[in-house]
Amino acid sequence: MKDTLKISFAGLVLLLFMITSICRLATSIYLPALPIIGDSLHLEESVLGLTLTVYFFGFSFFTLVAGPLSDAWGRRRVLLIGAAVFMFGSLVCATAQGGTALLAGRLLQAIGACSIPVTSRALVRDAFEDQQVITVIGWMGVLGAIVPSIAPILGGAITEYIGWRYTFGFLAFTSFFILLTASWKLPETLPEEKRHPLTLPHIFKSFFTMLTHRGFLFAIIPVIFCFAIQGLYFTCAPFVFIKQMQLTPTQFGLTNLVLVGSLMAGRILCPILTKRLSSQRAYAFCGGIALIAGVGFFTLFSIRTLHLWQIFIPAGMFGLSFGTMVPIGVKDALTYFKHQSGAASALYGSLTRGASGVFSAIAGVGMSMDIEPVHVLAGIASFCCLMITLTTMAAFMKKNKLVPESSAGEN
Repeated sequence: MKDTLKISFAGLVLLLFMITSICRLATSIYLPALPIIGDSLHLEESVLGLTLTVYFFGFSFFTLVAGPLSDAWGRRRVLLIGAAVFMFGSLVCATAQGGTALLAGRLLQAIGACSIPVTSRALVRDAFEDQQVITVIGWMGVLGAIVPSIAPILGGAITEYIGWRYTFGFLAFTSFFILLTASWKLPETLPEEKRHPLTLPHIFKSFFTMLTHRGFLFAIIPVIFCFAIQGLYFTCAPFVFIKQMQLTPTQFGLTNLVLVGSLMAGRILCPILTKRLSSQRAYAFCGGIALIAGVGFFTLFSIRTLHLWQIFIPAGMFGLSFGTMVPIGVKDALTYFKHQSGAASALYGSLTRGASGVFSAIAGVGMSMDIEPVHVLAGIASFCCLMITLTTMAAFMKKNKLVPESSAGEN
């Protein structure tokens, strides 16, 4: 870690993990409660699906604002403001009496939450040397997938034994605690002389440069489709497991342990692959795992009596691929534009969360057309897995170097 910081490496990493966990919890802690919220507030499935879509789209759009703000104002200020907005949005959700208030609260949560991973990734790029960046961003990336997967376990228990409103109350309390801790301990890692002016031409130019950079795109496109499946799964899974398979909210939460385990396995596999293979070959290998997952999802169309293992196998294979890809994709995308890590982090977050929002919306439309939730999941997930395979293979065939020796944006 750079000498200017007054907090230890382990202390800052622990603090960042704690801070970033709050916005991850908001994605899925309330999923086991969706059918119950629908009954309580008299909302249809399509409206309930919008609670995810609004969150993902709000997160995606306002991420593009939060990144440049952190490059102009500093990481710490933007993160603290975001945590406060998130806390207020959680309180709005907890007291909602109808669909409009619930959606408004979810949008406020998204506006506040989007600043947290953006500034955290940029802060890591500011504070740590390259090898530490790989380690920390790798774990943060996997955390971003694991926490939403494990959160329904907690949310299911809260919903079943206390009530669905307490899931949002838990988020409000947790964000308040994190806000206090961050305001006390979180350092500022971007000095005044390294900040960029906050002007629209500068912002648009930066994003255009990144979107037309071949290496940046090859680093993130497979991960974008991974997040698309995540948004799809979060939307469909409560209705597959609770309504179709008659699991309780707590039992549904426990099904996410399959994703947690596979994501952790992917995180362990990642450094092994990147040491024995190049990052390019490791990405291609992950594409092969995703193809196996896609075949597993597609077989759900032919199943008449649905069993848990028939979903767990493809979901687990996908989680293994996802957990391996995230550290490579995040680190490479930010390294190409190391001198603009806030903007690069924002664009990365916007594209991945936007994909989750688009595919959660597609899933909601599919279920509103009376297509069985398991078939919605099977069809779209198998398509996305195929796209992951094709894009990773395309990167391999074009021999695009995913781990740059120097940042392309620094010339």
